Amino acid sequence: MKKKSFLLTIVPLIISLAITLGAVYLYKNMSLSGTCNRIIQNTAYVLMLLTTLFFMKISKKSFREFGVFKEHLFKQIIVGIIISDVFLLLAALLGWRPYLKENLLYLVLSQLLVAFSEELLFRGFVLAMAKDMVNTTNKVVAISAIIFGVWHYPIGQNIGQVIIAFFLGAIFGALRTIFYNTDDEIGVPSLVIVHWALNVIL
Repeated sequence: MKKKSFLLTIVPLIISLAITLGAVYLYKNMSLSGTCNRIIQNTAYVLMLLTTLFFMKISKKSFREFGVFKEHLFKQIIVGIIISDVFLLLAALLGWRPYLKENLLYLVLSQLLVAFSEELLFRGFVLAMAKDMVNTTNKVVAISAIIFGVWHYPIGQNIGQVIIAFFLGAIFGALRTIFYNTDDEIGVPSLVIVHWALNVIL
């Protein structure tokens, strides 16, 4: 069981990393327009999302186990907005100022795709599969956070970004697991909103 769970976890991560590295290579080593770079990024995240969905399907687990559920959807959205506000308030207190890097359509659609793809993979798929391999919630959260942190190195090649991603991954993972299987469970929809807000504003 543990071996199967490990393989089902590691293979989509390797595939998704290969897709991401391919996209990074293309827009770092080819003189492409900003529009082409956005298309490459969006294509990479769509492929990553499809990879995650495929392995979710063959894992024989329900979407509910991966943190994707329709119950209390409005509540999930409100929780996501509240958590986003807390993060943004903390960022403001630390001196970060919001800025808009791209046009509005890019910020809404493209960054939503990034947030959804990454949350479904790391706080949905990886977290659920790690539960089959280790026996404590702390280890599950740590594994997911470490992978999420390391994942960001090939994209930004910045250790600071890896450390920030690790801590955010740990917080998101803890939020995902602390109320697991209760009416107050924080699912992937809430975390997508938080992830999207952080990507857009910070």
